[in-house]
Amino acid sequence: MSGHSEPIRQAVKEGRIQGQHSVNTWLSLLGELDRYKVERDSLRHRCSKLAGRALFVLSLMGTATYLIWLFSQHRHIHPAILVAAYALDLVLAGMIIFGTVGYIWLRGKVVINDFSLLLIPALKMIKDDLKPGSLIKLKLDLRGPVKEKILRERKLPPGDYVKLTETIYSDRWLEMEAVLVKGHRLIFRITNKYLKYKSTRRNPRGKFKFKTKWKKIVTVTGSIRPNAQRLQIDPVKLQDSKISGKTKFKSKKGGSCRLSRKYKFKPNAIADSMTVTPKELIGLSLNLCSFLSPSAPGK
Repeated sequence: MSGHSEPIRQAVKEGRIQGQHSVNTWLSLLGELDRYKVERDSLRHRCSKLAGRALFVLSLMGTATYLIWLFSQHRHIHPAILVAAYALDLVLAGMIIFGTVGYIWLRGKVVINDFSLLLIPALKMIKDDLKPGSLIKLKLDLRGPVKEKILRERKLPPGDYVKLTETIYSDRWLEMEAVLVKGHRLIFRITNKYLKYKSTRRNPRGKFKFKTKWKKIVTVTGSIRPNAQRLQIDPVKLQDSKISGKTKFKSKKGGSCRLSRKYKFKPNAIADSMTVTPKELIGLSLNLCSFLSPSAPGK
């Protein structure tokens, strides 16, 4: 974490970042967080590579050391050769341990991809539509599906498996509120629902095989609160609008309205880059803005 600012160090340590800043400040902070993530992933890959290569070399060197030891039982071999072989084996074993521990430790520092794939591009796209000088309120949870977010864990009928377990996580990772040029407030909430299936199967040879599958359901909710002095929800536009069957609409008290939509993905792991595209998020906000009309004179 050397070279990173204190807010980013704190965000990585706690798995959260929140506050009210200008769009440029947020882009700077999130850009730095994204660079940290890239560095962490690269280092984890190098640790994995180190452990794998050291294990391969150790398997060869172990055979060589055994042959040297066998040869030394029948013929005289300088002790230094055998000592050097043992020392090299120990070095390789140390490299395996170092690489494996490093990989496991860095794996525990997972930062989900969603903020870099969705939030950063979306902020860049709406930057010119924000009210000059306004602050964006953001609350991000970067930890992904951790134990405290488990909604339910249960055993399912095994079927063809020996054992089948389902774990459901609910992860509201984004809450955002911004003021647009015309004065209305745009609010987004994004919740990732993870479904984890751990199965145990027994093959014909009697060996047990374990497998984990993931499903990811992303629910995006966008709300708009118009500036009552300038804008209002137009009931005619609401009635005439063609909302997709996949999108749910709700009119709220106080003259605001809300749209929500679910997206389903099947990632290979929790860190997979599967989430809503920035264009889909911006499209939802444009749909919300299309319901607005200038307030009637005298209001």
